[in-house]
Amino acid sequence: MIKMNHQSGFTLIEIAIVLLIVGILLGYTVALLPVQDDLKRYRQVEQDMDRIVAALVGFAQVNGRLPCPDTSVGGGTIDGSEDQIDTWNVPGGVAGTDGTMDACDSYYGLLPKVTLGINGGADANNNLIDPWGQPYRYAVTDVNADVAGSLDTIIDFVTQNEIRNEGLPAFIVGASPPDLVICNTAPAAAGNETDCDNAVEEVFINAVVVIVSTGKFFNARSNIEAENLESLHSATPNDTVFIETTRTDSTGAEFDDVIRWITPAELFTKMIAAEQLP
Repeated sequence: MIKMNHQSGFTLIEIAIVLLIVGILLGYTVALLPVQDDLKRYRQVEQDMDRIVAALVGFAQVNGRLPCPDTSVGGGTIDGSEDQIDTWNVPGGVAGTDGTMDACDSYYGLLPKVTLGINGGADANNNLIDPWGQPYRYAVTDVNADVAGSLDTIIDFVTQNEIRNEGLPAFIVGASPPDLVICNTAPAAAGNETDCDNAVEEVFINAVVVIVSTGKFFNARSNIEAENLESLHSATPNDTVFIETTRTDSTGAEFDDVIRWITPAELFTKMIAAEQLP
């Protein structure tokens, strides 16, 4: 009697099930790639923001002031360097010059990468760019803490050693405090907003500096995100409101800007550490 050997193998149904599972796993992996890429870019933005804040604070510790934005206003050139003007008034209120750069061509423009000496990816104009290839925006407060009636119109936060000269009054509420405001919702009023609509919408008020990354939705900006670009490169930037809220890709309401700000307490503490204050 002849004994037959039987070899077992996959049936067509089993092969089809395996292929289906492999296809599902591949599809899931491919679907996750954009999410992972976004997370990687957001982590990079946070690291960039940390470096930017450190560079700004370090600049203030050395120079007793904050840098102006890089802007095209008033003859300025977009080149990664700050743009300043001399607007000091001599006694009698007559416009004059003391040879000290004491005001900015605009208080909202691009981050002055070259002035700050920050390394990192840059565009053709030497502007530090975020992971989506857009330059970082930068705003600095333009308030003045001098006493009422003073002829000195120097802007305290951007003038050499003026933060030290003003001391604590340059930082406190009631003495012309920093005026940059962060809300979680765009104010109802159109243009030149200076406050959130109510206290519930306030994320932070009286910021000294605001830094903005416009994120991946730069070319499809919603009205909410547009608030973070108002007054950009304006000679008279009257809009001091910025928006920080929940990220969403909902059509018409997209928001993925990343906002970082420097508080008076943060800057004040660092200036004390550098013996620039009190």
